[in-house]
Amino acid sequence: MQNQDEKYSYVVFSKMSVELPESRVLRHPMRKTGHVNLVLCKVEGIIKQETVSKKNRELYRQARKVEWGSPFPDESIEIE
Repeated sequence: MQNQDEKYSYVVFSKMSVELPESRVLRHPMRKTGHVNLVLCKVEGIIKQETVSKKNRELYRQARKVEWGSPFPDESIEIE
């Protein structure tokens, strides 16, 4: 098993109100054949590991393209 450092912390301040994303990708996505594993931080501060399968084509395409730190919609993720 390898120890890897994950680039993780940043702080953003704004005087204007902003719309928060539903979730944000915390680690580099693990792209496999037929599915993508994501570690997401939800807007409530909950960290979850989610799997997006190829069965949900549109969400799977988004998951294949997402990068670390990107916002990600999670309303229809299938957990496997």
